[in-house]
Parts: sequence; structure tokens; C-alpha cells
Amino acid sequence: MAQHAAESVAEANREAELRIAGYESTKEELSALRTAATSPDRTVTVVAGAAGSVLSVESRPAAVRLSPQVTIRIARV
Repeated sequence: MAQHAAESVAEANREAELRIAGYESTKEELSALRTAATSPDRTVTVVAGAAGSVLSVESRPAAVRLSPQVTIRIARV
């Protein structure tokens, strides 16, 4: 009986370790996610990470000719 209990505990530990490894793998995959959004006129592209942090902002030469009001409107898209 005691051996059966020990085997059950060992099996539960193995299953828990597998679940933890799966969670860690999923966490790594999610942290690697990236998404990009480009303004309708294609002058600005922003790349964001999984947590919503801005990773990069790229602008085309035409973007520097935009008024501040237009730039703000594009940034809110």
C-alpha cells in the first residue's frame, strides 16, 4: 500500500513537471509575439510586443511633412 502511494506521488510529480515545462514553453512563445500596424497612408508603422510595449516606430520620408495634428491622428489609429 505504501509503495502504491509513493508511486502515485511520483507520477503526480512527473505530471506537474510536464505541465510546468508546457507553461514555460507557452510563456516563451507568447513573449516572442509581435504585431505591426501601419497608418492608412502608409507613412508610419509601429511594431508592438506581446505586452503592448512599442518595440519600434518606422516612418517614411513623407511622414516628416505631416502636420502635428495629422501625426497625432495617425498615432491614435
